[in-house]
Amino acid sequence: MTALDHAIAVSESTRKDWIQRCGLGDDYRKKTTVIYNGIDVDKVSPRKSKQEARAELNLPTDKVIIGSLGRLDAAKGYEYLIRALPKVIAAFPDVLVVIAGRGSLQVSLQQWAVELGVDKNVLFYGFTSDINTFLESLDIYVQPSLCEALGFGIIEASAMKLPVVASDIGGIPEVVVPGKTGLLAPVKDSESIANHLITLLQNEPLRLNMGEAGRQQAVAKFTNTEMASRTFDLYHQILRAGS
Repeated sequence: MTALDHAIAVSESTRKDWIQRCGLGDDYRKKTTVIYNGIDVDKVSPRKSKQEARAELNLPTDKVIIGSLGRLDAAKGYEYLIRALPKVIAAFPDVLVVIAGRGSLQVSLQQWAVELGVDKNVLFYGFTSDINTFLESLDIYVQPSLCEALGFGIIEASAMKLPVVASDIGGIPEVVVPGKTGLLAPVKDSESIANHLITLLQNEPLRLNMGEAGRQQAVAKFTNTEMASRTFDLYHQILRAGS
């Protein structure tokens, strides 16, 4: 790190972590720049109705669906989502949770769901390459991660007009605006995850408003055009300073 002329971090959280872990001191902030990851917001944009998306994925059209997309490993925190579900299902018995992805923890997660009596409300969908259709099928997106540099999946979910419940960890608070685009829970806090999901399940207008605000933020702040432009500008700035 100290051999670099400059470094790019994908979030302010990542920048702080680099500096702290490497023992570089606050002066090194001048040699790092935060440039957020971006997406193609024209492609990551709602085009199908929920009914159409669910029909394509063979998902029920008569349920509220909470979903997540990611690796089934410890870092994604799905254990804490599963542990949140008894309280959620007690309030909303027909809710369905769909988790798309593969990983080493799938069998353990399935076992926890059985032990907690929520297995009938949880679908492990497996890998999907059609992320847009998957996101279009959801009512709420949840990301209970234990660590995230930024939260690329959350940006995509927001761009698809989904309200988000996520962990207050890493770069996620730079993506999720509490009360506006989603709700944040302390990391590993199943009770808080459950309470936030119930809040959104109880209030469809709030879900829709958060989804609209999330889309607006994605268009304003997390585009691939903005990411590329800021990266080129930084390179030009550094090259000019070294000439």
